[in-house]
Amino acid sequence: MIALHDRVANGDYVQSKSGELIRIPLCGKDLAYIASMATDKHALLTGGIKDSKGINSGLLALADQLAKLGDKLPTPQVIDSIDVQAETPDG
Repeated sequence: MIALHDRVANGDYVQSKSGELIRIPLCGKDLAYIASMATDKHALLTGGIKDSKGINSGLLALADQLAKLGDKLPTPQVIDSIDVQAETPDG
């Protein structure tokens, strides 16, 4: 954890064209990944993320609501139809 803190605070080691090791700041993508992983692991350890039963019940409730909305939609009706035949290059 100390090494991770050092990298975030002081940057990552890279070798310059002259061969010396220099430190460059971490890019935003790497910092976001580190923060996301740390937050997720903390939530799992402290119980911040509930088990998947809560997620499944929420999805089932959403499916029921969508099914009820689908029942309320009117049945599509054909108002008028026209037969169209494509003309061939031969005439």
